[in-house]
Amino acid sequence: MTTRTPARAATASPRRAARSRRWWNWWARATSHKRHSAAAHVTAQPCVAGVRSSSAMARMSSRVSLPTSSGWSRLTWSLAAATSSSSSRPRTTWPHSQLISLPMVSPVDRDEGVRMMRPVVATNLGETLDSPRACGETRIHLCGRMTVRILGSRLEQDLPGRQGRVLFAYLAAHRQRLVARGELLDVLWPDEAPGAAESGLAALLAKLRRVLGAGALEGKHDLRLVLPADAWVDLEAARESLHRAESAIGVRDWGRAWGPARVTMHIAARSFLPGCQAPWVEPVRRELQHCLLRAHECVAVSSLGLGGSELATADRAATRLVELAPLRETGYRLLMQVAAARGDVAEALSVYEQLRVVLREELGASPGPLVQALHRQLLRGNDPSAVSAG
Repeated sequence: MTTRTPARAATASPRRAARSRRWWNWWARATSHKRHSAAAHVTAQPCVAGVRSSSAMARMSSRVSLPTSSGWSRLTWSLAAATSSSSSRPRTTWPHSQLISLPMVSPVDRDEGVRMMRPVVATNLGETLDSPRACGETRIHLCGRMTVRILGSRLEQDLPGRQGRVLFAYLAAHRQRLVARGELLDVLWPDEAPGAAESGLAALLAKLRRVLGAGALEGKHDLRLVLPADAWVDLEAARESLHRAESAIGVRDWGRAWGPARVTMHIAARSFLPGCQAPWVEPVRRELQHCLLRAHECVAVSSLGLGGSELATADRAATRLVELAPLRETGYRLLMQVAAARGDVAEALSVYEQLRVVLREELGASPGPLVQALHRQLLRGNDPSAVSAG
């Protein structure tokens, strides 16, 4: 049977349209067990112009749960687990870029077909960056491009101007305590007269309450931003992840330290409120810079402890640490340890000489006792595996 496009079907004769509807109803009943199956998976097959053949759709095996009631009557859709160049086996739930939706609509009813192809959120099948995990998630990014997602709604564009964004950022960065109105006045209008600044703050708070919703700002004279219990703020996540990474390194649990250290590294690498020049911003940026150095150190130490292919990661992190802080001995020591773990003792000794020259020319000092002890160990020709991480 030849399948018409919706535009041609709209002009078909009533008899032929009825015949097509009867065919469609028969086909829908015949395949209903596949659409409403508790578990159905379509293996990845070649697609032409984004359309999967009916034979490929018929090859299903028990794998991925499909929603039994999504409102897509007369619609058959399947999930194909694509295999990327970095993966050797299909993945069906994460990342979102490997989740493919293939709808087939009735060849007759054009308007109903358009209605049926509306977006459907299928949280049990996969996640996307635009709709993370659940519709009610709260995530706030203050480092890099500022984004505000509260209970699933993006609100950064609704904040009242530049001052409104600065006010929200200050409250979010200090949401664990009450903030006095006078403190906010100093943040927003440090050079303004008290009367004019107070009226401006009252108007700004009223607009912010309308955007965030009732109960988001607690208090009148002393204010506090109230977020859901599971809210995620990148500034807090950087601090918490760094603490977990350093705690894991303290007990030499390299695998548990590696992930949190990279979380802090990626957050702290972005500038806090870029473009905002205010006295209160600089201490936060200095803290993040210090967190970034410690995160690179944690990544290098944990990767060195894991060994194998992670030695390359340790080398990159230690090299970046030397670039960011050329007078910090930790980066040079880690580079020496990485070179020794690879069996390249000459490279390790060269790194020590580089550190010695930098300290002598810049500070008139010598390397510290830890680096000197490592240097002596390498000179004695000890087994490079004896040079431990940390």
